[in-house]
Amino acid sequence: NALGAIGNLDLQLKSGGDLVANFEFENDYSAFKTDLNLTRVENVFLLPYIQDFLLVSTIQGTIGMDVHLAGSLIKPGDLDLSGIMRLDSTAMFNLQGEKLFGIGGLMLSIDSINPSKDIYAVQAINISNPYGWFQLFDDGNNLSRLLKDSVIAEQDSIVVQVDSLLVANADSTTLKTDTFFVAEAETIEVAEVSTTDHSSNFFLLIGDYVKQAMKDIQVSDFRLDTLSIKGLSFDFEDHTLLMPFKYSTSQADLYSYGVTSSSDSVMVYSSAILGDSGSLKMEARLDPTLHEKFRVNLKLNDVGLVDISPYSHQFLAKKIEKGRLLFDADVDIDSGKLNSLLHLRIDSLEISDKERHDEALKLPIKLTVKVLKGKSGIIDLEVPVVGNLNDPEYKLGKAIGKIFKNLITKSANTRLDTSASKTTVELPIDSEVLPVDTVAPIR
Repeated sequence: NALGAIGNLDLQLKSGGDLVANFEFENDYSAFKTDLNLTRVENVFLLPYIQDFLLVSTIQGTIGMDVHLAGSLIKPGDLDLSGIMRLDSTAMFNLQGEKLFGIGGLMLSIDSINPSKDIYAVQAINISNPYGWFQLFDDGNNLSRLLKDSVIAEQDSIVVQVDSLLVANADSTTLKTDTFFVAEAETIEVAEVSTTDHSSNFFLLIGDYVKQAMKDIQVSDFRLDTLSIKGLSFDFEDHTLLMPFKYSTSQADLYSYGVTSSSDSVMVYSSAILGDSGSLKMEARLDPTLHEKFRVNLKLNDVGLVDISPYSHQFLAKKIEKGRLLFDADVDIDSGKLNSLLHLRIDSLEISDKERHDEALKLPIKLTVKVLKGKSGIIDLEVPVVGNLNDPEYKLGKAIGKIFKNLITKSANTRLDTSASKTTVELPIDSEVLPVDTVAPIR
């Protein structure tokens, strides 16, 4: 009629599932509203689109939603979405028919998403029984192998195009590293480019990502009442070693509550089973108002060290035949300044005789273990780790490796007193790598 249109749609999809929609349109399209209900729609209809980019054989699962959408067709940003969306029994398989990842269930409950009013209010994100599988090879990993050659070529082309936009100063042969100019249509915008090399610093890579996400949240009215991930399992394989490494994490849970754009702090809790009997517990406090400030407490308990024998064989030419690990880490990062204390305890450690190969480091491991065990037979260390994560020369992995290399070297030169009840090893740490004074076994 002259005022607009009202209608409904009721379909049974051939691939599986039902679609029901009710809608209303103003005559001038200035306003509309619709209720959309999908019931267990098979996601197989998405497979051709996914196969344009990824080398996958099939996908499984269903999609469901019960949402209300209102807005204007004249003003595309003027939309308001609310309702529930869900995925059930979702999985993706590679060309060999192997399951790469899956989700038992995902439910997104939305109170209101309204971009024009800068409102993003989500009641809950609940994920149950997710699964992932990651394999590392000398020439890449199982996920990178999913990409079609055309996608890789397109990514390389984009990189070349971006590189070609770098502009040299007309008065100098020195290339500008602080800015580059991006031309789009007839508009020229100036984009900032960081001069810090983040590629080798894991903490900075993660920090930059979290920082940008937090900034995006702060400029919006954002609210997430509950984030819940329950029953996650993950398989990791490293085929770059002389002895292939395989490890499984199961029954992993993660929870967070009351995440808002105005939160003073956000707490995140996590736990998991490591290997056959080890356990992980983690508590983290993130401060969204200070993007580089957070605290983490991580505990590993009763972790079997035999599982990591492929790494000890690779780098030390010795297999771990027995041993259990307890690890406790308190990590505090404030404005890029790292201040942490690592507590490591190893019970019943036994290692094999040397199995010589060219990849191994030449270190006196057996003597070191004997010294550190002392009279009690237990290795118990407290290791302080501090540093400036904003320093591009600071490499956390290199720093920790330096600690333990110094620990091994110093222990080998320490006169062993088997009658002593406590062994203390003071280390000459290179302050440019890691400014700590001592690493001492404690009992």
